[in-house]
Amino acid sequence: MGNLSKKEILKEIDAAVADADKFEKDIAVQLDLIRDANILMSSAEKKLYATRRKVATSKELLIVNEGLSKELAMLRKKLVGKMKRSERKDITIAEKESLKTEIAELNVELQRLCVHNFVLVL
Repeated sequence: MGNLSKKEILKEIDAAVADADKFEKDIAVQLDLIRDANILMSSAEKKLYATRRKVATSKELLIVNEGLSKELAMLRKKLVGKMKRSERKDITIAEKESLKTEIAELNVELQRLCVHNFVLVL
């Protein structure tokens, strides 16, 4: 901008101000698009969650309607029995600790065979 006249400098200022105004408008448009995209994304995420929940609930309902497989039912019965035994007051600390370990192992096995948490409390 070395040897520019006042008129040329003012002209460049006006052009720069016009460019800045255009950029501000472009940014505003982009922010509106981002806001709209976030709204759509939020809606899609809610629909995805609801759909996944429906699938999980349907799988659980299928288990409830059909019952557990014999293997799962036996494993669950064994687990519940050990859980009840571990709550008794008339067992030794060593037995209680042993039952705690067995319960954890049975629970891992049950979860390996069936990922539905509600199976434990059926």
